[in-house]
Amino acid sequence: MVFGTDKETNGALYAFDLNGKIIESKTIRNIERPNNVDLKYGFQLNDSTTTDILVFTEREKQQIRVSSVPEIESLDLGGFKVFEDEKILENKLPMGVALYKSSKDGKVYAIVGRNTGPSTGYLYQYEMKSDSTGVQANFVRKFGSFSGEKEIEAIAIDDKNGFIYYSDEGGMY
Repeated sequence: MVFGTDKETNGALYAFDLNGKIIESKTIRNIERPNNVDLKYGFQLNDSTTTDILVFTEREKQQIRVSSVPEIESLDLGGFKVFEDEKILENKLPMGVALYKSSKDGKVYAIVGRNTGPSTGYLYQYEMKSDSTGVQANFVRKFGSFSGEKEIEAIAIDDKNGFIYYSDEGGMY
């Protein structure tokens, strides 16, 4: 499967087969302006179960969403709010997202960029955890420089070496 988003107000997260055909049973519709999507293998759901997960941003609800793969079952109970400490709405609109799995301890993190924000502390990191109540996204830290020119939407992570690469449309850091 290949995943992509329709970034409209009444958008969707589309799943495609390798021939480019939409897989309707794996597509999530009526999402309030989804943006980027990422996938990570081997997320620990409980002591004996792992699953692959995908995460995507839902801009108009200021949140990230998490589902299992290949089932595409929601694991987030409606979504996880991001940038909650921000006061200005424009600083709360998530854009880019990437998942990171630590090679040291196996923990999975979501790194989230946004439409606009401060020159430092622009990216937020959330630990994705599962316990008896379900999957949670716990704030860890904010970091990263921002030129102020365009949003940081491109985020890529080297799990093995623990490097996070991100770029706004004005340069790379």
